[in-house]
Amino acid sequence: MDNAGFLIMHDDFLQPKITAKTLELIHITQKERNVATDLIADGLLRRKECQNLEKIKNNVFWEVKMPVGVNKLNSGSYCAKYQIEPVAGSNAYVGKMENSIVFL
Repeated sequence: MDNAGFLIMHDDFLQPKITAKTLELIHITQKERNVATDLIADGLLRRKECQNLEKIKNNVFWEVKMPVGVNKLNSGSYCAKYQIEPVAGSNAYVGKMENSIVFL
């Protein structure tokens, strides 16, 4: 996952039916709703807005602020057992749910 919450890699991306179009700009809120909801509740994934003065409208974007990792594999709710760690020197995070790597 990058610092905007878009998935770089996910288990679903390895399925034979996947196409380049279905890989593009997939957000954690689309693939892992329970994890995203938990991150939002903890203030680690934030919805932001900015004004586009050329088009006179508000743009919405997401921002991940996680200076240290979060581990809820043993203490998370039944639907949100995960661990996420920042990748040093990058804007990426690596994560897993239960016993498999799910998103990166």
